[in-house]
Amino acid sequence: MNEATSTGDNDQNLSVINISMDSATSAESPNYAELIDRLTRQLRILESENLEFRRSIPHLKDYKGEDCTKFVTGKLNELEEHKGKYRRAVDRMAELNKQFQHFKVDANERAQEGEKQLYELRTIADALENENTMLRDRLKNKDSIIRQLQKNAFSSPANLNHSAEEGPSHFTNNNKKSCPKCTNIKEERDRLKAQLNREISLKNECLASKDVLDKKLREAHKTIEEMRRKQLVVCNDIIERGRDDRQTALLNNRPEVPPPFETPQIRNVNNERNAKRRQRMANSIARSATICIRTPFVENNNNNNKNIENQNNKVISKVREKNFDGFNNIQQKKSSLSFFVPLDENFHLNDRKAQILEERSEQRCRAIEEASRKRAIIVANRRAVASDILTGKRQLDDEAKKILAKDSSSICAFPNLLRQMRAASRRKFEESPHRQKLEKERQKQMYQGINRILAHAGSGAKNR
Repeated sequence: MNEATSTGDNDQNLSVINISMDSATSAESPNYAELIDRLTRQLRILESENLEFRRSIPHLKDYKGEDCTKFVTGKLNELEEHKGKYRRAVDRMAELNKQFQHFKVDANERAQEGEKQLYELRTIADALENENTMLRDRLKNKDSIIRQLQKNAFSSPANLNHSAEEGPSHFTNNNKKSCPKCTNIKEERDRLKAQLNREISLKNECLASKDVLDKKLREAHKTIEEMRRKQLVVCNDIIERGRDDRQTALLNNRPEVPPPFETPQIRNVNNERNAKRRQRMANSIARSATICIRTPFVENNNNNNKNIENQNNKVISKVREKNFDGFNNIQQKKSSLSFFVPLDENFHLNDRKAQILEERSEQRCRAIEEASRKRAIIVANRRAVASDILTGKRQLDDEAKKILAKDSSSICAFPNLLRQMRAASRRKFEESPHRQKLEKERQKQMYQGINRILAHAGSGAKNR
């Protein structure tokens, strides 16, 4: 389609050039004609280079063979946009955290200052209260003096005159001394009340702003979690698509296609894992080869048959004693001996053991082929449903979810063998000294925890 549009544009350019050439020739200017010829040659050269560049651009194709370059580039651009949004959200979250920490520090400082001021105000209030008690005591003393004077007034007229002269003057002097103190106390009390009200209002404002910032922080956490979830979904889709492409490539006998998102570290880890698996397989084959039948089969030879039976019995007893592979079923071990028959010069295809070997090998090949076919069908169905959903041909209903959630790793050619191997490995692990040591440590930790709980409960009961 792009090539068709480019050719259409080129035709339009050529038509414009031809029109300009006609106008130039009509204007009788040979220099313009030469210039137009040179420009047309350059245009053709550029068109050929443009076609070469377009042909050299690699195009991605899906399993149907259609071009999916735009789709993949669009998804990569969306991934970059989500990454940018995630980074911006993380930066915003860091800024909000910094602001919240600064606000927290300021609020703590203000709270400490308020507590100090409250403590000072309380000390001042206590001092004023003490002063009030002293004034009350003085008033009581004055009342007692007045009563005493009233009592003495009836005793003698001289004392009455003297008390009448000294009483008003003394009372006025005391009033003059106590009135300024009372006014100062009232002013100080009003000032302290106003300051206390200001501190309480400031503390309430700080608590309200703290609630608002906590709400904003929770909203930012939610947005970051949603963006992270979307990014994980996009990354998982891309990785799953690449894994499916890799499996389809392997099914199409194209192992040269490298797996996507493979780093040198992942490649080294996979190589080490595969090497360990090959080593374990070689060791198991070597252990199995030690108990194989090494005498060739010959027809009509009773001595050889007796020797074979004796060797079989020895092998079975050896398996019972040492239990090499960890199988529980001795009959299965006895039946598996036919898989390790050596092919010497005297080997005959008409032998019964050889026929059993051939039949069992065919059965294993058929089981492996059937398991591979089922896995390929599951992968193809998942890929088809995913492509239909992305192109809009199908909705994400329950059936599509069921197909996409189906795992091909659950299909195995020899499930009983794997189950027995897992059971044997589990039994070996339980019987190993390392497992016993772990069990002892776990029991020791459990007893220590129980003792701590009992000690804590006993101390709590004593405190009560």
